[in-house]
Amino acid sequence: MKKIKEIKTAFISAGGTGGHISPAVSITEKLISRGWQVVFFTLEKDLSYPDFDKLKKSKQFELVSYPAPRFPSSIKNIMIFPGKLFRALGILNQWAKVYPPKFALGLGGYPSFPLLFWARKKQISYFMAEQNAVSGRITKLMSKKAKGVFLSFPVLSLRKNEYFTGNPIRNIFKTYKGRKRKIQKTPKVILMIGGSQGAENINQLYLEMIKDTYFSKIKLILSTGINNYEKMKGKKRTNDLMYSFIEDVPKALMNCDLIVSRAGSGSIFEILWAKKPSILLPYPYAVYNHQKYNALKLTELGMAEIIDIRPFDPEKAKEKIKEIIQENNLERITSNMQKKIFYKHPEEKIVSLLEKDS
Repeated sequence: MKKIKEIKTAFISAGGTGGHISPAVSITEKLISRGWQVVFFTLEKDLSYPDFDKLKKSKQFELVSYPAPRFPSSIKNIMIFPGKLFRALGILNQWAKVYPPKFALGLGGYPSFPLLFWARKKQISYFMAEQNAVSGRITKLMSKKAKGVFLSFPVLSLRKNEYFTGNPIRNIFKTYKGRKRKIQKTPKVILMIGGSQGAENINQLYLEMIKDTYFSKIKLILSTGINNYEKMKGKKRTNDLMYSFIEDVPKALMNCDLIVSRAGSGSIFEILWAKKPSILLPYPYAVYNHQKYNALKLTELGMAEIIDIRPFDPEKAKEKIKEIIQENNLERITSNMQKKIFYKHPEEKIVSLLEKDS
């Protein structure tokens, strides 16, 4: 790596899940459009993440893997933590010689820690973006000295360095030009989606719903997850649709009357984009129970319903869905979804703050 002429450079880190990577990619695209060079640090396993494909063609983008360590939770992790962190810091130092950054930005999860730790030690301005309604471990640990912390969900009061921005979504949503199905008072099409990996509980719920004559005239569209598709495909009703993975999520969201979904931040903000009523089933083992807090934030705003049954019971969940529909709650949710509570283009708000404060 040879030293090149000085240009304005940003170091960004995200990884682990699409819920962290996709918003980071959206911010990266906006920075590049404004003339920034971006060096993006992620885990080796995430280098092939589809959202990077377009960015890899840009001369203003470098994608780098580094060995971000998980925080020690066992003797084994304690032993390997220092070595991984030391190697990650060495990689950051090497890239800083070529592209000295004006700021660093970390988006949730342990993969962002080495970058934020390095920036603090080097006295480089660093920022954080928290995707969930409840702060994760890295945000709690590093936010106090951050130049800015960008929050996806509104809070009653902001600290001095906090900004409510919303959560950026994937570019395929911004470019969608298809039709939007007019929502029916009684849903005729229900989309059931459990994130990129699917959700076993939602698959179980589908099997329970197709036993009930109440849903006999309602078309169900199910994303099973790649690992569950083979065992589920033979159980599909004739008029339903079943996929291992839905590529065109904007089209799927726009062409249904009701969404049954997990409550990851990425899924929630895609639902907010579509302005469709949803029933959220939080993943019960999410770190800090963040999916439940995400869902509760939306229910507080009247923008969703929540079913949180632990341990999960598909029959009880099915009956709750029927109850929500029969009480005409979907009309109320649809009306509330039209309120302008969340920013339309969060990445623009975030990039403006980054440029202003760096």
